[in-house]
Amino acid sequence: MVIGAGLGGLLTAAGLAREGVDVHVLERLPRVGGRFANLPYMGYTLSTGALHMVPHGATGPLGMLLRRLGVPTEMVYEDPPALLRLEDGTHIPFVDFAKRLSTVNRVKLGILSLLAMLRPPSQRTFREWFYPRIRDDYLLRVSDSFCGWALSLGCDEVSAAEMVAVLQNIRRFGMPALVRGGCGAIIDGLVEVIEEEGGRVSKGVEVKEILVEDGRVVGCASPDGTHNADIVVSNAGPTHTLSMLSCAVPQWYAKQVERCTPSSGIKLSFASREPLLGHHAIVFTPYAKRVCGVVEVSHADPSLAPEGMHLLMSHQRVLSSDVRSEIRLGVQDVRQMFPHARPRLLMAQSYSDGWPVNRCRSGLDVSPFTPFDGLYLVGDGVKGRGGIEVDGIAMGVEQVLSHVLKT
Repeated sequence: MVIGAGLGGLLTAAGLAREGVDVHVLERLPRVGGRFANLPYMGYTLSTGALHMVPHGATGPLGMLLRRLGVPTEMVYEDPPALLRLEDGTHIPFVDFAKRLSTVNRVKLGILSLLAMLRPPSQRTFREWFYPRIRDDYLLRVSDSFCGWALSLGCDEVSAAEMVAVLQNIRRFGMPALVRGGCGAIIDGLVEVIEEEGGRVSKGVEVKEILVEDGRVVGCASPDGTHNADIVVSNAGPTHTLSMLSCAVPQWYAKQVERCTPSSGIKLSFASREPLLGHHAIVFTPYAKRVCGVVEVSHADPSLAPEGMHLLMSHQRVLSSDVRSEIRLGVQDVRQMFPHARPRLLMAQSYSDGWPVNRCRSGLDVSPFTPFDGLYLVGDGVKGRGGIEVDGIAMGVEQVLSHVLKT
């Protein structure tokens, strides 16, 4: 049984189904995909969460897993893949950000990078790691913009160890790409794999309880009855999964799960009659009030917008409890970037509480393995080390697939 038909649950179900495991996915909502699904709106293809992007493209953990599962996915790259918007409104390739540092600070940054490879930094925050040595406001802004876009955190909210792992994964796996057809193309492909291998995906079925006997999972219960299973994989998040268990939870494990603090974010989608960027590179915005980055997704896939129209998405972390004010500031940022195009706001989406960007902030993720035999966790609360968003989810899924199939 797989609880939840989000990306993590469907990846796991498809991976097990391909190996001949009898799989049944239970989803409480009337749709699948969670925060990685297409959302049709006024002729545009928006999304329920992600920006139709995969952080490491076809060569990252998600891309490689999809290829192994036989899910046809077309990734569209841009060169350069990311730009940096400077204070005067001009752009430089993001990889050249260090060229704007003083010679002394470039040397310091090189030494810090070398030390990080030789000896991983402690659990100090990323800001505490570099800022005492390199007191440069520009570098601080760039770090906040990157962390805000990739993790929905400030550089003072993520550990140096996790950020170093993120940067190492970028070097190892490669740069981002947009998915032709949007998030839904991947979700549809995964459902097709599950069903063609004899698995089932049931919508509108909410699991109320995970059944455990003598330390071993025996199934789960929903309003329509009991579902027996040798293995239960939960994509409902570590905290909610614990609340569904029919037995007591070891105190040490409950304390681990308590660390799962979610990260919050806001996504804005804009329509325009003229191209706003003219490319689909990510543009990081360190001098904006709220927005951390923007991307014109319709440049990679014109079908995401009506003919003759263009679709731009922005992402920002949340800096106050006043969400409406945060949205207004984000809208102001985008309109100030493109004053002549007058982009029209299509939709503002806030991600927090039960639907956060990540159920666990990057670096605080728990293990996919639980104290109960046959119970595993997947999703955005159990991302792999240094895993960005959906690629991090795929890293956690790979651990579960490997362990289940091995045992």
